[in-house]
Amino acid sequence: MAARYLVLDHSTTGYLLPQQQAGN
Repeated sequence: MAARYLVLDHSTTGYLLPQQQAGN
């Protein structure tokens, strides 16, 4: 799942940051 977040991170950094923390 981390890889998927990284790809979208470029478009929505502020949105993926909190989501990544919760997912991890």
